[in-house]
Amino acid sequence: WLQHPFAYFFNNLSALTNWLIIYATFPFLIITVSSFLVSKKYFKEKLLLLVWFIVPFIVSALFFKLAYPRHILFTTMPLLVLGAYSLYYMLYFAKKLYLQMIILIVFLSMFVVNDYFIITDFAKAKVPISDLGQYIRGWPSGVGVKETINFISEKSKTEKIFIATEG
Repeated sequence: WLQHPFAYFFNNLSALTNWLIIYATFPFLIITVSSFLVSKKYFKEKLLLLVWFIVPFIVSALFFKLAYPRHILFTTMPLLVLGAYSLYYMLYFAKKLYLQMIILIVFLSMFVVNDYFIITDFAKAKVPISDLGQYIRGWPSGVGVKETINFISEKSKTEKIFIATEG
């Protein structure tokens, strides 16, 4: 880290940004940025919310030695408020009920498809590869624990066994 601090920072920042785009979705990030364009009202408050996102995001890129996509979850909460502000204004300017329904359906459909796969078949969900490794494919996922317990139970009935774990 001390030998190449800028490379370290930019590598982490790149990874965090990619994870942010995957989880938050690009259309939602556009809606979030558009909160500054739809109205000049509450500019300081919106700027404060943006800073509440940017500062922890940058600090994460600077200091996280080992970062995973789930670490950016709490930094993105202020973005939800900014996105909701834009959505409110879009619904406010769409006076017709059918236009409001279309806006809501389009906005919610951005998340429903991926959420469906996260709930039903996580391996098919559009999530970062590191999360797939941790939750589905890698050793921390817990896949195979039941089979391992059954195997150990069967072996212990017929012979003496010794079990050791790493760490």
